[in-house]
Amino acid sequence: MVERYGDFVLYDPPFSTTNSVLWVGPFVLLALGLLLVWRSVVRRHRSPDAPSQPSAEQRAQLQVLEARYQASTPSASTAPASTLKDSVQRRTR
Repeated sequence: MVERYGDFVLYDPPFSTTNSVLWVGPFVLLALGLLLVWRSVVRRHRSPDAPSQPSAEQRAQLQVLEARYQASTPSASTAPASTLKDSVQRRTR
């Protein structure tokens, strides 16, 4: 059977250049997989040195956005009581 189909039909083929991929391939794939896992673990556990503080320009933009949000959302004192009651009833259903 070996003469007809070659060494790869054996359960324990001899190591040769033609079937070296059968012997080395699984170890290479295992090493690559472990390398990828190691790199992803290292990247996840790497923490930044210090949290960055927003610049003066970013703080000014944030204040503008907060002012726009405050102006666009009705507060409890300016909204009609029926609107507040309806919104609460809708949320509890």
